[in-house]
Amino acid sequence: MEKFVAYIIEDSEAESLVDDNDVEGFRQYVIEESCLDYDCIEFDSEEERSGFLRGFFHGCDERAPAGKVVLLSGEECYEPFIEILENL
Repeated sequence: MEKFVAYIIEDSEAESLVDDNDVEGFRQYVIEESCLDYDCIEFDSEEERSGFLRGFFHGCDERAPAGKVVLLSGEECYEPFIEILENL
């Protein structure tokens, strides 16, 4: 059974690097901030994961940085970033 995973990082610099699609900058940042914390949450369905994220970002203004980034498994654009986290 496929798991749907969300990696949540509460770090504004990491958010900027992901928003800029700067994989190498993200890699360097993760290496330099060796204690970078993130949560890895598994869900049984994409709907369950989507519902969690709606609640997680409730009240956030889409136009302003949230100070956190969510990387979703199965999304091609996030896979290089997830790989970096998993290989710490």
